[in-house]
Amino acid sequence: MSASLFAPPPQAAQALPAGEQELKFHVPRHRSETLRRWLEITLRPHPKFAVSTLCSLYFDTEENASLHEKTFSYYSKTKYRLRWYEDGRGNPLPVPAFIEIKAKQGAVRHKYRSPLPVSARELCDTPLDAPLFESLFRSHCPREGWLPCAPLKPVLELRYQRNRYEHPLFPEAFCLDSHIRCTRTNLALLPPAQNVELTHDVFEQKGGSTDLVPVLRALPRFGAQRASISKYFLTVMQLLPDDFHA
Repeated sequence: MSASLFAPPPQAAQALPAGEQELKFHVPRHRSETLRRWLEITLRPHPKFAVSTLCSLYFDTEENASLHEKTFSYYSKTKYRLRWYEDGRGNPLPVPAFIEIKAKQGAVRHKYRSPLPVSARELCDTPLDAPLFESLFRSHCPREGWLPCAPLKPVLELRYQRNRYEHPLFPEAFCLDSHIRCTRTNLALLPPAQNVELTHDVFEQKGGSTDLVPVLRALPRFGAQRASISKYFLTVMQLLPDDFHA
């Protein structure tokens, strides 16, 4: 990536229909385990997917459109990724890998998600510069308006543990993402990953509410601060050399 990364893109993403609210909170790493124990008392683990490892391979255009949108705090932002799931030992779970496009307007998100005919193991084992990744989005995203005009390329892979929760009185979904680390990068675009890890964890509430549900209003006691958080953006900033940000 070059210094042109921080030049404004030609135009912002177009508005998309409203979806669910997504509230994110920055959680200091040293407070995360205490928060996790409190969540296990206050909420209840998801009955099917209480704990898993999420693997996300992020894509961007040659002009770094997604990164631009976050860098300049655009109201409308779009992310492109492949996602699959593993257990604690790194074994893929018996569920499909997915192609995902997440468009946000403020805290409201709208998401396209479709299973892939490519196994999680194949995604793990294929180099990021391989032809496999060149046409995945064009081939498996039939809805118009979801993709940029420019081709998408893989940039980096993130992995983290996700603890999922629910509550009997509220329809929202809740999760705590911890040990967010970069496991590989496209070496044509970024330095090697070397397991670069974010210094904080992330709590999320997803659903119809524009504010925290009442039982979670004690979150600030655990150092949690509401923020517009992009794991992709923060990881790229950590990987780039210090003099790039000057």
